[in-house]
Amino acid sequence: MGWMAFGFLIISGSRELFIQGSGTGTGEFFGLFSGYWGIGLLFFSMGAILLLVFALQSAIRPVAVTEERLRKIADWIAGVRFVRWALLVFFVLFPTLLFLGPWGWRFDLPNFRLFVLIAAAGMAAILLSRDYREFWLYWALFAYVATALLLFGQRLALVTDNPFPLSWSEGNRLWDYSLYFGRDRYAIAGEFSFPSYLTPGRHGLWGLPFLVFPRVTIMGMRTWDAILGTFPFLIFGLVLFSKGKHKVPRIWRLILAFWTFLFLTQGLIQAPLILAASLLVWGFDSQRKWRTLAIIAAASFYAGISRWTWMAAPGIWAAVGSVLLAKDDQALWDRLKRAILFATAGILGAAGSLIFMDLAFPRNGPIYATSLSQPLLWDRLWSNPTNPSGIVPALLQAVGPMILFVGWAMLRKHIKWDALHLVAVGGTLVAFLAIGLVASVKIGGGSNLHNLDMFLVTLVLLVGIIALHEKGIPRLPAYAWGMIAIIGFIPLWTLTRTFVNSNLPANQFAREALATIRVEVMEASKLGEVLFMDQRQLLTFGQISDVPLVMDYELKHVMNQAMSNNLPYFERFYQDLKNHRFSLIVSDPLHPVIQGPEIAFAEENNTWVEHVTLPMLEYYEPLLKIDEIELWLLVPAEEMED
Repeated sequence: MGWMAFGFLIISGSRELFIQGSGTGTGEFFGLFSGYWGIGLLFFSMGAILLLVFALQSAIRPVAVTEERLRKIADWIAGVRFVRWALLVFFVLFPTLLFLGPWGWRFDLPNFRLFVLIAAAGMAAILLSRDYREFWLYWALFAYVATALLLFGQRLALVTDNPFPLSWSEGNRLWDYSLYFGRDRYAIAGEFSFPSYLTPGRHGLWGLPFLVFPRVTIMGMRTWDAILGTFPFLIFGLVLFSKGKHKVPRIWRLILAFWTFLFLTQGLIQAPLILAASLLVWGFDSQRKWRTLAIIAAASFYAGISRWTWMAAPGIWAAVGSVLLAKDDQALWDRLKRAILFATAGILGAAGSLIFMDLAFPRNGPIYATSLSQPLLWDRLWSNPTNPSGIVPALLQAVGPMILFVGWAMLRKHIKWDALHLVAVGGTLVAFLAIGLVASVKIGGGSNLHNLDMFLVTLVLLVGIIALHEKGIPRLPAYAWGMIAIIGFIPLWTLTRTFVNSNLPANQFAREALATIRVEVMEASKLGEVLFMDQRQLLTFGQISDVPLVMDYELKHVMNQAMSNNLPYFERFYQDLKNHRFSLIVSDPLHPVIQGPEIAFAEENNTWVEHVTLPMLEYYEPLLKIDEIELWLLVPAEEMED
């Protein structure tokens, strides 16, 4: 079945490529393809046909055909080991080089991308394999490694010195990160106070380069962002699957570690939660009670100062882990006692994080007040313009096969959980699932699975416990291995289908736009305060200097207050607008258009239009619009001066 699936992938990927090339020519190749396309497709067709024949032969006689090929290749490379390793590196890197290279934008073809990745991984696996079973394991490993390299390359492609944001609010997020360790970069207008949304666990982590490298540039910060967006997930997988009694072979542990990386990347989970989970896994040892208690408290404290909704997660994970890892003959109260002790350590760490945040960064009202006052959009659970997949279908695609397999394994007694195990695991999953679904339908969310982060990390932790603390890899029927293959294939399928090439603005245009903006800002600063509602990174990295930073009315904070319908907050904002407090406002584009429900993020847009766009355009008017970088400069409206 695996070989048949690969054959289907060859055909579907080839079809996409031929359709993409059709119409590029003026008669060179059958009137359909240009010269470059024709030559490329000719060589591609020969390789694809050979692979298709091999796949069909292997589907008919899988072990015999593959074993014969592996022996011939092993004999050929016996004396040329350097060539083998050079080819292996080439095949693993090939998808990244192709899809992120100069022609990568032409291959926005999901099935073709997946075919290239799987085929390249298979070629790499052949170079190391000595038998049929080993071949499949290496194939899976190299497919994961190639995908991980592709994702990291995608992140690195965004490392540029372009001074303008590459995504919504990216510039202001870079400004956020500087406030803990790079505040001396600014001349503050008025009294400084940390924004209420800032947390040391998240923003301090991203801001570390400002502490270590005081002269860090925007390229350096984007490099750090690429590292934090990838490496913590792999570290978590390596830490998790290096634990236990090592009954599982090393190659399986590597496969599971890279699977963890890809599985969690589907959810766009933030690094601090992954680091808290990694700390917990690294330090967890039910036989070393006091050390484990300290680690649990530390992980809970760090999670709590990163995001308040995470503070309970490490304690709960530790309690569930202690229940699952307890000896079968242990008395019920002894099992519960240790779980309660671990949960208590988590509670103390979480409480410590709340106390620390209140003392170090006092704010008006509870930390959760804004979130709980925002409306819930339940239609985002299902297919909608903001998320065509819908939260529930996307989640079922990501975790459904895994949950079905665990259920099957429990029925077949491959996983032996008693009532206490089921209550602990089921209760935790249901609680984290409910929290994640509610957070996902809150206005501003629902476009991806990142709010289901605790639920997804819990599943990975359970996989780690099952894989490393049961009885190793059991003997399973063929259909069960088919289920495992589907579980392993889903992250590859999801990530290759959603992979996009970066479309960065031209540097020449950015330099010209920056020069114009700099002149206008410097002239306006002579007349009064300049508000950088957006584009604050221009101050952070010195593209604009000698302009005092007005802390008020930052874009993300204003959006958060708008979604919470915080009218007292906006009364002061409207008064400042009416009084023309600012001689110039640097803003994102302000389009006074109420959108219908068929438009993505329509509710967020309409909230912004009502609370921000219309009042701003009542008292200010555009001086300059640069829509290519989504930037407007606003000055007091002339009619208000008459």
